[in-house]
Amino acid sequence: MVRIFRLCLASLLLFLLGTSCYGSLQDINPAVRGEPAISLSPELHELNTEELFQYAAERSAVPLDLLVALSWHETSFSTLDDDHPEHRPGYGWMGLTPQRVRWGAELTGLSEELIKQDRVANVVAGAELLAQMRDGWASPATGSTLDAGWWPAVVEWADFDVEWLAHDFARDVFQTLQQGLDVQTSNGDLVRIEPHHLPGLEEVAFVRPPDASSGSFSGSTDYPAATRFLAAHSSNFSSRTGGLSSIRRVVIHTTEGSYNGAISWFRNGSSDVSAHYVLRKSDGEITQMVPDANKAWHVCGGNNDTIGLEHEGAASNPATWTAAMLDASARLTAWLVREYDIPIDRQHIVGHGEIQGPGCAYRYDPGPHFPWSDYMAAVEGYASADSAASTPPHGEPPGHLPDGAGPESGTAADEGGTSGSSGVFGASISFQAPRNGDVVGTPVLMRVISTGAHHVDVWAGPYRLAHGMTANPVHVAWPVDSAGLRTFKARALSEAGAVLAVASITVDVQRPEVMIEPSASALGGMGWRLTSSVAGHADYVKYWVDGWSLIDVLSGSNRASGPGYPLQYNFSYAGSGRLLQARAYDSSGRLLGEGFKYIDTLPPEGVTGVIIDAEAQEAGGTIMRLTTQAQPSVAWVEYLVDGYLMTDMVSGEIRATPHEFGLWVEFNQWGERTLTVRAYNAAGQVIDTAERTIHVPAPELTMEWTRIGPLTYRFDADAIAATNQIVIETDGGDVLVDRHTGHGYSVGPDFLLEHRFDAPGEVPLAVLAIDVVGNVLAHWEGVVEVQ
Repeated sequence: MVRIFRLCLASLLLFLLGTSCYGSLQDINPAVRGEPAISLSPELHELNTEELFQYAAERSAVPLDLLVALSWHETSFSTLDDDHPEHRPGYGWMGLTPQRVRWGAELTGLSEELIKQDRVANVVAGAELLAQMRDGWASPATGSTLDAGWWPAVVEWADFDVEWLAHDFARDVFQTLQQGLDVQTSNGDLVRIEPHHLPGLEEVAFVRPPDASSGSFSGSTDYPAATRFLAAHSSNFSSRTGGLSSIRRVVIHTTEGSYNGAISWFRNGSSDVSAHYVLRKSDGEITQMVPDANKAWHVCGGNNDTIGLEHEGAASNPATWTAAMLDASARLTAWLVREYDIPIDRQHIVGHGEIQGPGCAYRYDPGPHFPWSDYMAAVEGYASADSAASTPPHGEPPGHLPDGAGPESGTAADEGGTSGSSGVFGASISFQAPRNGDVVGTPVLMRVISTGAHHVDVWAGPYRLAHGMTANPVHVAWPVDSAGLRTFKARALSEAGAVLAVASITVDVQRPEVMIEPSASALGGMGWRLTSSVAGHADYVKYWVDGWSLIDVLSGSNRASGPGYPLQYNFSYAGSGRLLQARAYDSSGRLLGEGFKYIDTLPPEGVTGVIIDAEAQEAGGTIMRLTTQAQPSVAWVEYLVDGYLMTDMVSGEIRATPHEFGLWVEFNQWGERTLTVRAYNAAGQVIDTAERTIHVPAPELTMEWTRIGPLTYRFDADAIAATNQIVIETDGGDVLVDRHTGHGYSVGPDFLLEHRFDAPGEVPLAVLAIDVVGNVLAHWEGVVEVQ
């Protein structure tokens, strides 16, 4: 509830209004009554902000905090500058559009001009409009009670032609209601909203922003941490002379309106205005609207060499500059100055009002409250930091992904069903469990991991399931009352509350029919036996650890059946508090139930180093898979064989990353080799080494021969693909020469060689497979009986 100086408002209303209360729209319609429905007494203009909002909310029987939140998101408690083109036309603290002003005048009997210009009239009209939207769109809501039933009324209030933009505005409003607000207005009054618990929001018909692959967006973002690219209308920007090479300045703006209002206005072909990026004040979310290579229309006379950053809010109110938006803006500007080699000084990072061209309309944004010194210091700090994108961590390598899951992908822009995403400055977030497309039971068990984040929050539509979680990983369990598809979103946030990376999943939730309880027992080393107790009948059980489907090492199947539903698995990653999930199915593959427990897959007793074990597994020919079992402190490992650094034959990488730390290597020498493993922490420091002796198998090489005449034989070798030529030697060191070519070797693909011996008898032969640089790939020995 908004903090107020408690007034006996009920007894003062008649005095302040100079009129009586009315019970219906017909009662207060001036066309019916023939007189103004409201007379604004001078005393109303003496109320402070909180008292004014309470008066208007009680008069119209709408939730006080909702009315306050709408004003905060529309105008930042400021009168909109009607000569500022970066927002759709709107008036007063409630940001009423011209159409809403006319409607408000009809409802209140106040003149349109008064509603536009007078703060009290504007707030009173806004409250009455909200009440009418409740009656028309939010019938589940009753009176002034704030609950999820108000959702459709707030969507209607948003008044955007694009449906998801209206829902996104409503989500932002309800986010504020759930997390609370403590700010000041442009005239210095303090306003507070205490956090609200609003169950039922997860059930509203929430229209999510489309994802980048849906075709609704016309391109990808330049800035990796931007949430989306949503193109401004093509008539609102143009080509940039010189392209990217001409960019020399970053310009700071305020929208003088709402985030979604600016986005909508830049997409309006009649607005003649745009910016490259728009930032939201609640969480620093960024929408890119003009490619950096193009010229946005944001500074009169100064567009060709500039990048425009529009910040939601009003230059007249210091509360506009939230910590989250400033942090997100500083990170964006730091990326821009690095990307385009822009000097970090006040001649190249400037305010709109500082560079507006001569003869152009006056501008003063970002205004006197913008914290230039702190901002420039933050830009300097981020620009000098490592901004390389961090790859989202992965779970236990399963051999294949869980049913219905796809590979982890996406950026912070991706809200449409990805398991994970990465941004800049080392930030990433990922759902380890469940995975996108999974069929799951209830409660839905979520395991979220992040890097580079101060804290994490998790959402179901516009409902905040969990927030402020600083652990890594974080676990969230949410009971679902009804079966069906559910979408969850996890956000990685900075300490200031700026969104750094976003991940989302959509899962199919099924009601349980049987109870299942998994258990795990160590077999020795890193081997474990998993079993389940099922209260009822199930044909088989599948197991997951941290979202990865487990494969039985004995059967090669991910389905466990029979008494106890046993599955044996060798873990390659040591860790505590790992999420073990068991799901029971019938013969048709229908989910019957789900159970879970947390297990510790720790190394055997006596193992004290961070490297637990290293293995080299044969994969065919001379190809081997190098893997390491290690403690969680290991960020990556390197492998050396006989002192030579190994490179993955598939990716070309020399760093093997969690959790299997796997590297594919094709050897050109075989036999006993010395394998050295170096383990590094996230800072790049060697924290452990280990040595093992491995045996590299010799490549397969076979030789057949056929007698084609006296003392004459045709030799036919079958060699591996890397073989360039075959050489056949006698035990005396003589090389067999082909009687047709005169060469002492044969070439592929058939490796045929015909040779006539000098005399009959047994001749020991050595056959060598040689690659293009002369390395011996394989060796074969045999004896031919020459006749």
